[in-house]
Amino acid sequence: MTQEAYLLLRQSIMSGAFEPGQKLSTRKIAASIGIGVTPVREALVRLTAERALDATLQRSARIPELTRARALELMELRMLLEGRAACYAAAQATPDEIEALQRISLEIMSARQMQERALDIRKIYEFHFTLYRCARRPELLGLIESLWLRTGPYLNLLFPDYTQNKIGDGRGRMIAGLRSRDGELVRKEVEDDIRGALTYVVENVLTDTEAEAEPAPTVAE
Repeated sequence: MTQEAYLLLRQSIMSGAFEPGQKLSTRKIAASIGIGVTPVREALVRLTAERALDATLQRSARIPELTRARALELMELRMLLEGRAACYAAAQATPDEIEALQRISLEIMSARQMQERALDIRKIYEFHFTLYRCARRPELLGLIESLWLRTGPYLNLLFPDYTQNKIGDGRGRMIAGLRSRDGELVRKEVEDDIRGALTYVVENVLTDTEAEAEPAPTVAE
């Protein structure tokens, strides 16, 4: 049960289900996912140890807030690793996988037109990780997941200003690059996507005064 709670919470963080700075209630999470309080608490402690969460002096867990410097470092790492995964994906993706990416891209645009932010964010996550799984590199995928644990919550802050004029051209070019086996094109589009989103966050959302949370040994119920 602890492993199930851990995987559910991990995916929720990566896919933007929580916002930066949000405190997590063990009991509310347990009730929402139908898993006992103890496994959820243990999952939160594990995620805190992995630096996906902060533990505060008030014995609660919260989604970390980034400084500009940290966000820029994460942007650089994401561009490096996800760009590499995109190159591998261009060589490995099957026709069915490419069609799945096309379908998800259309679902993103549908959600955006209907202003369904939560669905839009989940589909962005689904698109990227469907692409990266095409690379057939599990160790690389694990490293990418660790970076999304730190940046996934910031997907929320791209709405509505950053996303309102995004019509999916970049994803279209990624899919075209996969079909033509053009790894450099897919890599460039992935890197441009990461650079654009995180640069917007750095320049329009973050301040240099945000502080790292103080660690605490346990997580509140």
